[in-house]
Amino acid sequence: MGNDHAYDSSYHFIRRHKRRMGNGTSRLNSTRHWVLVTLLAILLYRVTFNFQRLAFDIQHLKTLNDCFPKAVNSSNSESSASYTDGQLTHLEYFPQGPENRKGDPSRPFVLASFTNLPDPRSNGVGQEPYSVVCRWDLHSTKPRIHSQFEQLSKKSTNSSPDLGTEVTVKRLPDTFIPKIFLSVQQLQLSTILAIAYSDGSIEVRDRLTMEIVQQDNVLEQVSGLGQIGFEFPQEHQYLNIALSPNACAAVSMADTTDMHLGLIQMPLQDGTESLPSSFHEAATEAFALHFSTACSSHGNYQDDLIAVIQLFSKQHPDGNTQRDFLSEIYRVLEVRLDHSLESHPDYLFKSPMVQRCLGMQLSLGSSGERHPRPLPAKIAQAFLDVRSVTLILTYTLKSIAGGANHESDRKKQQEIDARKSEDLQSVTGLILWCISLMGYIVDDLFQLSDSMREHGSMDVNHLNTLISNSTSPSLPLLFISSSRTFIRYLSRYLRQLTADAYAAQNLLPLAPAFACIASILKDAPLPIHTFDKLLSELDAGIKAAYQASGTGETERKSTEKAMLVSGLVPGVLAPAVEGLLGASGTVVGLRAGGEVDVAGLYFGDFSWLEVGDDRRTRMWMLGRRLDVIRKSVIEMEGDGVEEVAEGVAEVEEEEGGRRERKGQQEVEEVYPLLCCYGGCAEEGEGDLGEYGCGPVAAQLSLWGVVDDG
Repeated sequence: MGNDHAYDSSYHFIRRHKRRMGNGTSRLNSTRHWVLVTLLAILLYRVTFNFQRLAFDIQHLKTLNDCFPKAVNSSNSESSASYTDGQLTHLEYFPQGPENRKGDPSRPFVLASFTNLPDPRSNGVGQEPYSVVCRWDLHSTKPRIHSQFEQLSKKSTNSSPDLGTEVTVKRLPDTFIPKIFLSVQQLQLSTILAIAYSDGSIEVRDRLTMEIVQQDNVLEQVSGLGQIGFEFPQEHQYLNIALSPNACAAVSMADTTDMHLGLIQMPLQDGTESLPSSFHEAATEAFALHFSTACSSHGNYQDDLIAVIQLFSKQHPDGNTQRDFLSEIYRVLEVRLDHSLESHPDYLFKSPMVQRCLGMQLSLGSSGERHPRPLPAKIAQAFLDVRSVTLILTYTLKSIAGGANHESDRKKQQEIDARKSEDLQSVTGLILWCISLMGYIVDDLFQLSDSMREHGSMDVNHLNTLISNSTSPSLPLLFISSSRTFIRYLSRYLRQLTADAYAAQNLLPLAPAFACIASILKDAPLPIHTFDKLLSELDAGIKAAYQASGTGETERKSTEKAMLVSGLVPGVLAPAVEGLLGASGTVVGLRAGGEVDVAGLYFGDFSWLEVGDDRRTRMWMLGRRLDVIRKSVIEMEGDGVEEVAEGVAEVEEEEGGRRERKGQQEVEEVYPLLCCYGGCAEEGEGDLGEYGCGPVAAQLSLWGVVDDG
């Protein structure tokens, strides 16, 4: 893995050369951490890994002999003493960064920090701690031979020799800091440095000049949270401070047992909590800048940013910060959300930004297991689940369709068939999850259609009120074009599996797996072709609504993004709402067609989908979890009857006796009796027939609401 540029992509390490006290002999320290006695030089090496030889190549590049601090005076020092003393506490290598505004390259450099502490015998009289930061700029150059030698090489048959790459070192001016240097971290694609000090302060300095980046509070041009006034609270003296990847959180250690986590925040001024709208816009831009930088540099490490946004939104709830931030990151990262007129499945399948933005939307709405998620977070969770299931089924069906053995190798063919059978068995949970999700969506559509017709009109505002109160993501998932694209693929895959299961009845290696899938699809209360018809009619209605209103591409993008962020249906899609939920709409036709088992959907148990906030769902989650990849139920340890009862009591107390969806009301009234029956089963007591609900329990068990026991 060769590279002519010694500092661009190679991993570097710096080794300190020290001399032992007393005998004057020198040696190289081989441990990970070193104890400095007398510093003589800094040795710079380049380490590369050769994949052909499977070995490391170590090359000595440069020796920095003059590594002590120069004579530097403090800007506010009243004496002429030069600060050249100090012990080496930090030695860091920083790789090449982006160009500055003038177009000058940002070369790699070595940073060394020398810290001087007061003599403990002087009780600190007349002495103040300080640090001196030394830097060396590194530049790779390739020397050229003299022109006369080039003339000789032209006459000779041999080519000119390759002189290799040399490293040029330039020492930069030292920086005096009247504090104890604790740690340093590069931020914003290595354009600035964040330095932490022992007094708890964290200072941001320019990478090239080491000048302090001051808070200018200019809201028109935002470069980061610190620039508009965010800061870490200073509380104590610390021994060490570690910053998070986004520099939004800091872990401080006062002693070996006292650890403190602090978040960067906007301090309240003059006792007022309200901030102007211009500052909310600037904070949103700064949050989006941190998020986009994290996506392009160090991946999905955004927990610290999520905590800061949640804290800021809680302290200043009047600004709709989370909604504006989500809308901004979809815009900044250019996430393509408009698939209403023309679908782009390749982009939705391959773009990592779709998943990262949805993950941020889900995380911002999560406040713990005991607190229900808001509608935008539920939409993001269901969207991510649908996308994950679609991707897995896509790869599985391709694997099953391919891999045919054209040779007459019977053993090889048996291995291929066995692998296909295992692949089919592995997606059984996904297929059952898809069937349940489609049933959950149609059941919600039935209830929304009834409520809208009782209201007397298909008013979009009334529909949005119903969606906000129920926080069900069913209707938004269908109206958002990007999520509807994935649901359409799921419907097609289920139809394909239905046909394949019928054709594979006589294929012995695959027959058992296909028989299980066929049983799941056959017993579903909602036929797949019926749901596919609903999607087709809704898709045509949304396209017609956009075209009839004359909505342009820019407006469609804004509309689709607003639906994803808020979950509310815009007024431009009112004709599509009428065609779906109206008196002569698709949903009413499904119910009257006789193909859908309305009772099976009404009493169906969808709690294992973990998309609702009803009592049954939260009680199911007390003792179980759903595998997000395989969609299989994971039983949690210690989920006894007493713990479940205590958990249900806590949930009821938090909800304040609030009833959930209208369609689940009758089931919730019977559920306490079922719980009582389950609690008394060990002692042989509690026959449901005593309460007159034996037939009801039998019917609920038949429809899958409760277990047979």
